[in-house]
Amino acid sequence: MTSYGYDPFFPSYKRRYTESPRLHVSTMRSGGGYSSARSAYSSLSAPVSSVSVRRSYAASSASGSLLHSVDSLDLSQVAAISNDLKSIRSQERAQLQDLNDRFACFIERVHELEQQNKVLEAELMVLRQKHAEPSRFRALYEQEIRELRLAAEEATSEKQALQGERESLEETLRGLQARYEEEVLSREDAEARLLEVRKGSAAKNTDAVRAAKDEVSESRRLLKAKTLEIEATRGMNEALEKQLQELEEKQSADISALQVRGWGLREGGAPGS
Repeated sequence: MTSYGYDPFFPSYKRRYTESPRLHVSTMRSGGGYSSARSAYSSLSAPVSSVSVRRSYAASSASGSLLHSVDSLDLSQVAAISNDLKSIRSQERAQLQDLNDRFACFIERVHELEQQNKVLEAELMVLRQKHAEPSRFRALYEQEIRELRLAAEEATSEKQALQGERESLEETLRGLQARYEEEVLSREDAEARLLEVRKGSAAKNTDAVRAAKDEVSESRRLLKAKTLEIEATRGMNEALEKQLQELEEKQSADISALQVRGWGLREGGAPGS
């Protein structure tokens, strides 16, 4: 038994074509072969009846042949209708098969779209989670930035203080160097005077010579003390310069490490981006 389904894309003229033969067949079956033969005979015998008015004998003799032709015509029509029904049923089967294939493709497409929708929903959830995480990383990053700024300000203040101390030490060193030069000149002057005293009054003025020697010794002692003080100051200056250089290197390393941490937090807070 052939089943029928409604297809909105099925043309109306095909429905008319497939339905009209059924009505014809039902008419043929309801009336029977006799009624169709009778109608065909009445339609075909109209000219014959007009002839039989004039020639009744010819009409009576031709009636047998006409009945035989009507029966053969009815069978040919039934065969043609049967062939039409077969072709219509074949067309209906092909159309139903096409509809079933289209419905299967539609169901498969619906499943694919459902799977794609699930994948998109999962991706949307992941994206929402990723967009929610940067707020936490942003707070950490801002805290790290504030710490970096404070460390940079402290390093700048300490550097300025060390530079002021260095300038003060350099000023002290310049003063000590000037005093050292003065002491050297005074020593040379004292030695020159001592030589003059020795040459002029070596025997006359022993006390003066002793005083000159004491003065020279004192000058040497003072010179040595100043020299030691200058060397100590120079060593202190070198130590301070070394300490300043180490502090600058340490601050540069700390700032670089903090910047690397800040970049790491930034890269961790903003992914594929």
